[in-house]
Amino acid sequence: MPEPKLGGYRHIWAFDFEYVADPGEPPEPVCVVAMDLRTKAEIRLWREDMQRPSPFPTDAASLFVCFSGVGDIGCFLQLGWAPPTRLIDLYPEAR
Repeated sequence: MPEPKLGGYRHIWAFDFEYVADPGEPPEPVCVVAMDLRTKAEIRLWREDMQRPSPFPTDAASLFVCFSGVGDIGCFLQLGWAPPTRLIDLYPEAR
């Protein structure tokens, strides 16, 4: 099955977590901000609000764009949220 083109995604989420982490320890999420570039929907959650299920679908119909995938995906895992199936990490692209 061919990969969907950018136009084939139902959602394109630009997102960023803020977190704290000691060296060698998993990140502790502080907050997350995300915007669906298709619908302009915004999500802003603080620590106490992030304990619920993931606020956005992370299946193959959604593309996620971030700048620090290692830390951001670590936050998904720490929260027990399914990590995104499709992800573009701009940090390696910028390097």
